[in-house]
Amino acid sequence: MKRMVCAGVMLMAGLPLQAALVDGVDVAVARGFQGQDAYRLALRKEWPLDLYQDAIGRLSAYADASWNLWRDDGEDLHALALSPVLRFDFSHGPGGLIPYLELGIGVAYLERSHLGEQRLGTRFQFEDRAGLGLRNERWDLALRVMHYSNAGIKPPNHGLTLAMASLGWRF
Repeated sequence: MKRMVCAGVMLMAGLPLQAALVDGVDVAVARGFQGQDAYRLALRKEWPLDLYQDAIGRLSAYADASWNLWRDDGEDLHALALSPVLRFDFSHGPGGLIPYLELGIGVAYLERSHLGEQRLGTRFQFEDRAGLGLRNERWDLALRVMHYSNAGIKPPNHGLTLAMASLGWRF
């Protein structure tokens, strides 16, 4: 556990030094579908290209590196994750805000393969996400569903699904 916490602290402490590598930071709180609490701190890097654009909106992508803390019945589990994410920004939103939808599949590494009654099979997990949000040039407010699973690599594979609210700030 100490190694996971140290890795997360090192990832986040380097934020001022990584200004060229990082565009923003997100903080999130979540509730697991099986009653877990979760907290997430992520660094984000926008990819400098549009994958598609039309009158309705544009498709772009970003990378997200995160430190996660999951809690269940007094037990803590730390995880590090890295995910590429596709985001579709709609062209028109209320009051200068841009509504968007996002999907992503990444990887996560857990300090152990269980949390409370949840048996995850392996420390390696896939991180799947679907979300919607509103953003402007500086702020981002999102609701996401995040799912962690080893995709059947090793049983048991109970998985962990979280409903998440996130607030982001862009540099």
